[in-house]
Amino acid sequence: MMKQFSVYLKHCPSREKALAISKRVGGQTPSEGDVSIMFFTDKQFGQVLNFSGKKEQAVEKKPDQFALF
Repeated sequence: MMKQFSVYLKHCPSREKALAISKRVGGQTPSEGDVSIMFFTDKQFGQVLNFSGKKEQAVEKKPDQFALF
């Protein structure tokens, strides 16, 4: 089974927000579609290894979190 065709990332400031977004995405999945959602902590995201060709690339900067007042 192919597990990767298109991969998208979205930073969420909390687990609750991530779950709400995942439910919305799941509700829009086409009847013949497959969607897998994975949750990563900031620490896990910071340990991702990226390669472009044969060269290792720097890890992306973690998105800034927004503060709502």
